[in-house]
Amino acid sequence: MRGGTLNKETTKEISSKVSKIRRRIILNEIFNVKLNYPFEIYRLAVEFQLTGFIKNIDNNSFEIEIEGDTIFAEGFLNKLTAHFKESSAHISINQMDEILNYNEFRIINH
Repeated sequence: MRGGTLNKETTKEISSKVSKIRRRIILNEIFNVKLNYPFEIYRLAVEFQLTGFIKNIDNNSFEIEIEGDTIFAEGFLNKLTAHFKESSAHISINQMDEILNYNEFRIINH
């Protein structure tokens, strides 16, 4: 899930022109124990200037909620789906109508 970073001037310019969206993502059947998925997804969300959370909902599944500018959220989703494209993981992405205005992106532990 590594990639280039966003230029701060470019992100300010883009974010002033787009609207905010919220998405709920469920990742099922994650079996690669070599990666710390909550941290990797946290890092990716921060890179794309998104707020929300990731939490483990059972041994092999995560719930992720992201909120932010449309272009950044779509970039996050594209990277996330590309990363899991060749794996057995199942990704479900749902549009959420209400914007909750999260202050940050967090890893939630049970």
